Amino acid sequence: MSNQANRLEWSARTGGDLEYVAMLRNSEITSTIIPPTQREQLSILNHLPRWDLDNKIHTLFTKDKWPQLSPEGYSLLLPALRIASKFMTEPSLLGWWRHTLFGHPISVEGKRYLAHSEYEHTADANRRLREFLEKILPQGLRFKFHNLDKMGLGIDACTFGTEATYQQFQCGHEAGYTYPFYDKPTVVLHIQFWVSLVVVEHKFPTELNTLYLKIAITLCHELAHLVWKYRIQMELPPWSPHKAFAEPLHTKDERVAELGLSWELHVFGGKLSTIDWPGTSITIYLYGSNLGNSPSRQIAVIVPNWWINIWSSTHTWHNFAKFRATGQLRLPTEAESGYALHNRALGNTTVWSLYHEGRPILHHCRRPDQSTRCFWVVMRPFIQKLSAQYEARTAALALDSDETGGKPRQPLSCAMLFASNFHGLFVAPDFVDHLSPDSLRQKVAGANLCRYPCPQLRLQQNQQNAPPVQPEDEMLDSHVP
Repeated sequence: MSNQANRLEWSARTGGDLEYVAMLRNSEITSTIIPPTQREQLSILNHLPRWDLDNKIHTLFTKDKWPQLSPEGYSLLLPALRIASKFMTEPSLLGWWRHTLFGHPISVEGKRYLAHSEYEHTADANRRLREFLEKILPQGLRFKFHNLDKMGLGIDACTFGTEATYQQFQCGHEAGYTYPFYDKPTVVLHIQFWVSLVVVEHKFPTELNTLYLKIAITLCHELAHLVWKYRIQMELPPWSPHKAFAEPLHTKDERVAELGLSWELHVFGGKLSTIDWPGTSITIYLYGSNLGNSPSRQIAVIVPNWWINIWSSTHTWHNFAKFRATGQLRLPTEAESGYALHNRALGNTTVWSLYHEGRPILHHCRRPDQSTRCFWVVMRPFIQKLSAQYEARTAALALDSDETGGKPRQPLSCAMLFASNFHGLFVAPDFVDHLSPDSLRQKVAGANLCRYPCPQLRLQQNQQNAPPVQPEDEMLDSHVP
């Protein structure tokens, strides 16, 4: 790099951490207007009335599949389930599922992948796939919410093909292979999704649309794993070696044998993540070429809100095949977005930096994959206290009305308590924890200025005074407005 380029790189402000999230609250990212110069065909939606999805829910996602939820709680998920139902029924997307079920597994030069078979392109394969998705896969299927952070997995969801492996998970044990490989499947979602739906107030529709899209993607991602578990149950005897159970590459060009990721790359062309910071819903994605074997430089593009909104629009899905074939639904490039996070060498260190229109504006930003669960990790102990505070206030007001004979007053909602008591914690510019860049943590530790210790430490410190926590299967609907 030339000296002039070096000076340009270092001209950006240092000390970013999570400040970059606030910097993305601007019209370039939050605009819901589809840019006509970039998406000429798609931009017709700008001139049509907004018509949100109202399609039928696929049998994979009907109310009986969610045993934890009341009818009121289930209704909160419906917008996300409508998007997921579209993903599972759109004809132009079903080829990926046919290939997963009927592709021919082969090994070439150390790569184990699914080769195309003539059968998967037949009418009979279409019939069998439809029967599988509508009748076979839904049998015994359950979706549940759990706190996955306590497992130390760092994931949004996980899938269990059998009741035995799910019970191992509930008991805190690592789930190993059991036979049968598939009997009563369970998909577990991070309870953070539920908290984001019920507790957090969303000021703008796009914030909810971001959450709905992320839930829909996560559901389909996990179903991709279940499809393979079902297939190996049909094909492998119980004495097969464990490596035979492993997922193959979906195509020989993929780098990672991860069918959920493969589905996301097939539909979107990138791996999407959501930064769930209070008051902000930011979606980012890594380039497909950035996934797997890490290159020397990674780029995470910030996704504008107009792209998020198109997936919950009926007009988009009415013209889906045409829009997809002409590239109108592709993820925005860095040039189209204007903003991206770059991971590259600066001097003797490697940092993530926020770029705007190709130039760095903020260095030492938190890694994108470690910015996505900040809300839940930090807020769990506070949410527990808020729940107890809400219940105590409700009981006190009810008692007061009984004694005075007056009309009972309505207590503040959990969301209002959250907004009034703890929002300042997240907008503080000097929030530094164990996920912050090393340079910032060392600087803060040296100056003894860290206002907030590691979230796990805070959780341990608060557990002594925290109210009893309800079992997760019972707690979900207790805070539904």
